[in-house]
Amino acid sequence: MADTKTFAERRQELEKKEQEGSDERRRHAKVMCLGVIHTGVKITINRASRQVTEELKYCTLTESDGEIRVGPFKG
Repeated sequence: MADTKTFAERRQELEKKEQEGSDERRRHAKVMCLGVIHTGVKITINRASRQVTEELKYCTLTESDGEIRVGPFKG
């Protein structure tokens, strides 16, 4: 029975670490465009979305405060 408890505790620890890592990746999520993003494309980062209404070239899209922001390309 002790092995089962140890396994369950270890599993819980690993799931917690995975969730924390997932949160960290979401915080730094971005879309980098090395060419053109055409009109009509929908960009989604985390839970924020943006419909592209004009062509975007050589830029980086990030999510901030629930909005997709367009900035200069950061490679």
